Amino acid sequence: MGARLPEPTEQQQALATAMTVAARSWRARLNERLKGLGQTDARLTALQALAAAPPGLTQWQLAASLGVEEPTLVRLLDALEAQGWVSREPHAHDRRSKVVRLTPEAAGPLRQWDDVLKELADAFRGIPTPDLEASARVLETVVLRLDRSRR
Repeated sequence: MGARLPEPTEQQQALATAMTVAARSWRARLNERLKGLGQTDARLTALQALAAAPPGLTQWQLAASLGVEEPTLVRLLDALEAQGWVSREPHAHDRRSKVVRLTPEAAGPLRQWDDVLKELADAFRGIPTPDLEASARVLETVVLRLDRSRR
């Protein structure tokens, strides 16, 4: 058995609880807005990741960037491809890999996604920029550590 982990501090426990509640609330509001568009956060997050990625992104790389297993991503890409928003092509140098590309038809859903995120970002109004920056750094660190602990 591994070494015993230290007990979390009161501040760490409070932050963990606040993150859980905030994530649940954020996701509920997000899903309310996306349901009206007939979309899911998984689909639109994948489109956004593709839009921000350099050309030539493989399915494996996209799965890693989204923090999902490749079989999960394949089902998601099947849905996006059926909607005409992505295409998958064989990789030029690796027959086992597929390159994922956005189609021009993805522009509309990406605009909708941006609109929803802008609307939800209103929850941050009035919070000082240094606090937002510190929060983003903390969350990025937490995600990295949680991802490492999965492996």
